[in-house]
Amino acid sequence: MNRQRASGEARAQFPVRVRDLSKGGADLVLNTAVEPGTVHEFMIDLAGVPFLAKARIVRCRPLEKSTGHNVAVEFVQVEARDQERLEQYLAARLPGQLGD
Repeated sequence: MNRQRASGEARAQFPVRVRDLSKGGADLVLNTAVEPGTVHEFMIDLAGVPFLAKARIVRCRPLEKSTGHNVAVEFVQVEARDQERLEQYLAARLPGQLGD
């Protein structure tokens, strides 16, 4: 019997509350801690339109006055379709304030 190592990737879903959102990243609240420097896939609901991105965890700190963690992420991989969705969402909420 040929024994080859198997490897893979674990995926889990956690509820996310968005505190702040920009073209480059987001400030989130998660129920669980995540390791800074790791990359995770996120799906954020933009008023009924899904936005998918891979994001690097920049910071993860416990919330002071409630349960959960404040998590800052930087988007590192976003498909063109999702980038367009994000930009349209932000432009509709912040007319004239989107910088390039």
